[in-house]
Amino acid sequence: KKSELQGVPVYKKCPRCKGRGYPRLKDTEIFKALGVTEMVWRYNYKLFFDRLVEHCHIEESYAEKVLGNVTR
Repeated sequence: KKSELQGVPVYKKCPRCKGRGYPRLKDTEIFKALGVTEMVWRYNYKLFFDRLVEHCHIEESYAEKVLGNVTR
């Protein structure tokens, strides 16, 4: 709390994953959760999902860069 009051960045572990990060979901888990067959998953959803994950990684990298610039 004192660090916050002084304007110093406060780093803490994520309460959900305890700082481990989450592993990427397996294809079988995803298409079963969506309730579609593997063929439907591969032809209709997989490319979108892969691009979405890639976009999330790009945005995460950008956020880390901005945070680094702000906390210098």
